[in-house]
Amino acid sequence: MWSKLLLSDHSMSDPVMGKIQRTATVGIWLSTGAVAIALTVIFYFLATAFSDSDMLARELSAQLDLDPALTQLPTSNAVLAAALWLVMDVIGVVLLMTVRQLFVGIKTIGIFTPQSALQLRRIGWMLFALGPVSIILNALTGTLMQYWANPNSLSIEIALEDTDVYAIVIGLVIVAVAHIMVSAAQLSEDHKAIV
Repeated sequence: MWSKLLLSDHSMSDPVMGKIQRTATVGIWLSTGAVAIALTVIFYFLATAFSDSDMLARELSAQLDLDPALTQLPTSNAVLAAALWLVMDVIGVVLLMTVRQLFVGIKTIGIFTPQSALQLRRIGWMLFALGPVSIILNALTGTLMQYWANPNSLSIEIALEDTDVYAIVIGLVIVAVAHIMVSAAQLSEDHKAIV
């Protein structure tokens, strides 16, 4: 009886496991590509800070909607502005690499494992942190650039965008799912021990 039940359960899960492994493979490739793109953006901004600081000043002014726009920037200031601006991209690279590790683990080990739950929890907390970090860095970079444009007028603008709220909420949902996965992994281990 147990062998028939286990055999039918295994045969029913094969198509599902195949879909999961295919999805994990696609996730590995997409996250690898996204890491490559993010690293290219980081390299571009750093290279621009050193080679053409005025162009970086114009690009950051446009990104931050500065009025008046900053058109010239010394190289040292450009490097500092680029470093502040790129903190989000560095967090994004770490997040994407963790996502890639999660997909590799799902493909090779399985879904309901302690490793998957831990990686999912890390992803959730990093995604949660992206919102507040983005708000702080945008305010800090904008304030510095406004000060460099006009040292006599110093103001701080804090902007809360809808994507920041989405990142916070979705990050918390992922953390909650990770907690559920820890329980599921424990139940799976208990079930294996009983069988």
